[in-house]
Amino acid sequence: MKRVSSPAEVLAEGVRRGVFPGAAAVVGRPGEVSFAGACGGFSHPEDERRVRVDTPYDVASLTKPLVTVSCLLRLVARGVVALEQPVADLLPEFGQGDPRRQTVRVEDLVRHRSGLPAWRPYFLSAPLEPPRGKARQLPRPTPASRRLVLDRALAEPLALGPGAEAVYSDVGFIVLGHLLERAAGCSLVRLARREVFEPLGLSCGFVDLLGGDAPRKELPPTGFCLWRQGLVAGVVHDENAYAMGGVAGHAGLFASAMDVFRIAVGYLEAYRGDSSWLEAGLVRRLFDSGCERSTWVGGWDTPSARGSSAGRLVSARAVGHLGFTGASVWIDLDREAVVAVASNRVHPDRHNPAIRWWRPLFHDAAFSHLDGEGQ
Repeated sequence: MKRVSSPAEVLAEGVRRGVFPGAAAVVGRPGEVSFAGACGGFSHPEDERRVRVDTPYDVASLTKPLVTVSCLLRLVARGVVALEQPVADLLPEFGQGDPRRQTVRVEDLVRHRSGLPAWRPYFLSAPLEPPRGKARQLPRPTPASRRLVLDRALAEPLALGPGAEAVYSDVGFIVLGHLLERAAGCSLVRLARREVFEPLGLSCGFVDLLGGDAPRKELPPTGFCLWRQGLVAGVVHDENAYAMGGVAGHAGLFASAMDVFRIAVGYLEAYRGDSSWLEAGLVRRLFDSGCERSTWVGGWDTPSARGSSAGRLVSARAVGHLGFTGASVWIDLDREAVVAVASNRVHPDRHNPAIRWWRPLFHDAAFSHLDGEGQ
């Protein structure tokens, strides 16, 4: 019988075969980490800056469920926002023009069924501040560039009728992040710290360039950006999020594999009724019902029937999310287990497709390990 590869072996294979310069992963259940490992370097496999389990990475779209949805659920639990509430109640500017916009609810944004398109390159029109003469310095976002992206997203024409079908939308989560700021009366940075990071004892967060943060050059780079004409390191990779100053509802979180694991465990504990952080009923509402002809549930994805990035062994009752930079998280509700990965697979080339074969291979190894077959 063929031996199942271990998570550590598949991590090392990813580095050896050029999937990423380095990566970290955590596998386990509430109260039990069964695997925590890292392999490779920050910018290339032999980089003296070695990846550790606690190395913060740009986790890209994991920001959506881990920060934006988490903050929303906390505000809903306190009655600050309602999932059934029209978006235009909190953001009147969103409801202008097309009368269908008045029917878009907060929950439609969370479930990617608002009718908004998947993506728009707002950043191309954003007024950035030119580099200040230092070599390899990137142009910097400005309050005007943030305002432009928000204004464009809030006015973006609907591509479909609200509720018609699920279309995964960065635009929708840009709107949702701003809605949370309006409802809470504070920035998403402060809201995330108060509602997510501090309650769970985490040190992860955003690099808030408009709030005074300097680029964190000590973090793993995420490749060369043609728009910014420079190497992206220590600032958000996503261009629209960068134009917004590094803080947005769709991208911007820097977190380690262990941070990702701990937030996901918080969701799992809430789902089974063991959490003081998130309400069980709200998490179950998001996880247990989706949109017809779509894998999306409330702010999270579910495994595809064929060719899932979560591999062949993941339970049908699982939720997860991918990040373009090479991060991912899956919560297997039947196993009551979490698999979290952080990497910078976009360095040096964002078009490297190798993560597509690596992800299912790693998840098969992780779930075999959890089941006692890949020791």
